Amino acid sequence: SLNWKFGTKGAVHSMPAVSGDYVYFTSSDGTIYSLHKDNGKKAWSFATRGEQKKDIWDYYLSSPVVENNIVYSGSGDSSVYALNASSGALIWCFKTNGIVHATPVLYEGVVYVGSFDGNFYALDASTGVLKWKFKTVGDAYFPMGEIQKAAVVCENTLIFGSRDYTIYALDSKTGTGKWNMKETGSWIIATPFVYNRNIYFGTSDSHRFFCMDATTGEIKWKIPLNMRVYGSACLAGADIAFGCFNGKMYFVNPATGKVNDFFQTEESKKHYSQVYA
Repeated sequence: SLNWKFGTKGAVHSMPAVSGDYVYFTSSDGTIYSLHKDNGKKAWSFATRGEQKKDIWDYYLSSPVVENNIVYSGSGDSSVYALNASSGALIWCFKTNGIVHATPVLYEGVVYVGSFDGNFYALDASTGVLKWKFKTVGDAYFPMGEIQKAAVVCENTLIFGSRDYTIYALDSKTGTGKWNMKETGSWIIATPFVYNRNIYFGTSDSHRFFCMDATTGEIKWKIPLNMRVYGSACLAGADIAFGCFNGKMYFVNPATGKVNDFFQTEESKKHYSQVYA
């Protein structure tokens, strides 16, 4: 049953973050919100310089991350914000040259986040000072190498995908490359999921789902699909679970990639042919 609801002036395409007695989220009205989680009353709101959407495939907003009473979030105004979690007061703001709809990752006192300008940034979590940045290679059709979603951290390695058809693995301390893989003709949007030192992720136009060694980049297995995967996988019992544009949730063996089961939504059964692959 419904406990409460709270209205904004735009679509809410972010995941909420819950910390203590508060829930934090961003809205396409260009605002970062803090609500009392028990009753939905607004604690504070912070107006950025406005949201924007790059194209029809720019589905997501940056989701807030909370650590040490600081809320971190990216924005369509090209900035990364650090706000006081209690008051919403600005602590620092770092400006990139592109939309920041990737969710920040906090690791050992550093904020890691990618931008649609094709750079991946490492910022001091306390001050916002740039520690290093890494530029994606780019591709003939997507020369900026836009980074759309969050990275994942696995044993001091940052792993993220790009619109330049490449998945990258960087040293978290220096930003130097460890390995990369080119998935010809397909964006890699989904944030990889880490399990037993492997990463699991789906692709866009090539319609595949991968298992790779997080340390070496070796491909352990891959399975063909008939549509895209933009969302992240998760662990469901003994299986890796992930959703696809075809309306199906797949449950696969982590070691072999064998599809053990799937669930399909009723609406996708009715309207499957209308979904853009």
